[in-house]
Amino acid sequence: MSIDVAEADEIISDEYVEAFVRQSEKYSDKTKKAVVNIDTLGKYFNAGERVTVEEIKKRVPEIGGKVTYIKVLARGKLDKALTVEADDFSPQAIKMIVLTGGSVERKAKK
Repeated sequence: MSIDVAEADEIISDEYVEAFVRQSEKYSDKTKKAVVNIDTLGKYFNAGERVTVEEIKKRVPEIGGKVTYIKVLARGKLDKALTVEADDFSPQAIKMIVLTGGSVERKAKK
């Protein structure tokens, strides 16, 4: 299933988004922040893979190796199930990940 932002917004209301997010036991480090878009994750990761901040830094050339905090935004389309662990997510990114069969884990804030 491929989904874009408009389709995700039609299917899931923003008020229900947090019900899909699991809290990770890992903590966020806001020293060096970056954003990554959902279509970028789809480009560099295969269906069923676990996406972590460490793996994003290794695979996504636009993200520097010194980044410690990543927010996932919902640009483009997603067409595969991914398990995404990051520091923060836009509501639309959460919807897109869940609707393609993936899961979302947000790191705890100190």
